[in-house]
Amino acid sequence: MKKSLLTLLLGDLLMASTYAKTVVCYFSCTGNTKALAETAAKALNADLFEIIEAQNKQRFQ
Repeated sequence: MKKSLLTLLLGDLLMASTYAKTVVCYFSCTGNTKALAETAAKALNADLFEIIEAQNKQRFQ
């Protein structure tokens, strides 16, 4: 299921990348999402952007 979903997602993104610059943004706690994002970014020739948790959470409350 995950592989077919990724294939469908990559197909859609490849079509979109012919019209605009593509970026893959990800947040990963365990590293699994990071690995998937890196694979997708490489396949799409896209920029890769890691989303990180804020250091001082109280400031945003």
